[in-house]
Amino acid sequence: MPVTVAAVGENTPGERRSAITPEIVKKLRAAGVRVVLPPGYGASTWYTAADFGDVEWRDDAITDADVVLCVRPPDEAALRRMKPGALLINAARGGLIDEEALKAALDNGQLSAAALDAFEQ
Repeated sequence: MPVTVAAVGENTPGERRSAITPEIVKKLRAAGVRVVLPPGYGASTWYTAADFGDVEWRDDAITDADVVLCVRPPDEAALRRMKPGALLINAARGGLIDEEALKAALDNGQLSAAALDAFEQ
């Protein structure tokens, strides 16, 4: 069973960052990783759907992902929809993620690990 990587849709107005790029998708796919993205992913960036190549497009891409990538933090409901034991890699700035919800998801085993680039304090 291959590892599954998904990205949270970056749909905040004005958001131009992407948690995963077509170049990274190509490398992951070459390594046998399954990549799942929500429909319209990349629309607010400079990428088109075709740029991402061989990926699965699903509305709730994060539900069975082993690794979830995001720029904007997922809300508490999204954390609960993630596969138990998933790894969350969040490139948001400190203070943007609900650290209490993240701690709860880690404490109850919903997430096995989380990687953040910064904390609020």
